[in-house]
Amino acid sequence: MPRLLKLAVAAALLPSALFAALETAKAFYAVVGNLRATLFFCAGLALYFPAHFFFRGMGAAYIFAHELAHAAAGLLCGYRVRDFSAGSGKGHVTLDGSNAFVALAPYFAPVYAMLCAAAYFAVSFKWNMAPYSGWFTGAFGFFLSFHVVSTAGILWETKQSDLRQAGGVLFSAAVILAVNSAVLLAACKLLYPDLIGVKAAGHSVLRHSAVFWQAAWQYAGAGAQKAMLLANSR
Repeated sequence: MPRLLKLAVAAALLPSALFAALETAKAFYAVVGNLRATLFFCAGLALYFPAHFFFRGMGAAYIFAHELAHAAAGLLCGYRVRDFSAGSGKGHVTLDGSNAFVALAPYFAPVYAMLCAAAYFAVSFKWNMAPYSGWFTGAFGFFLSFHVVSTAGILWETKQSDLRQAGGVLFSAAVILAVNSAVLLAACKLLYPDLIGVKAAGHSVLRHSAVFWQAAWQYAGAGAQKAMLLANSR
């Protein structure tokens, strides 16, 4: 996708991404507000924060997840992984091709939370895991928190070449915000279907986006008309 087109996509997507983030925040508020039903999940979310500062961001664990997300996204797109390394200080993946999805995958894929869920559901096919569901939701919340905090930290603290490769900072920011919002909202829905209304959230995003662009179009039209009147009066 040409860079100019990606810039246009980013401009169109960003307002919707912001509204999606707002709906996700509302979903988390609903989850936290019903603490009796969501205690383990909320405890997992909260417990990551002291762990993050105590272990200084869990650098090696984040780097491994980051490079694994690149590699997995590359494989999904049909690219071959030529080289993979992840250490405490740095890591890299060499693929025989790339695209925006591959470049941005680490920023919206909660790798450890996904692995946690996959392990839980795989084991549940053979054993009854219902008595341990609280521990699962706690671990899932912990790893979701790990993803959000680590992603925000790495984007804030360092200049990521992935964003430039994907199509620029604005395009990448819009995509990361939109997809993360969708992923986190879906996670809350899967864990607590009675508390979260995905359909209502989607309708709200579309409605507010339409109102935003209608107002922007009217404002732009009024500005253009005013500019024409000023030009004709000279």
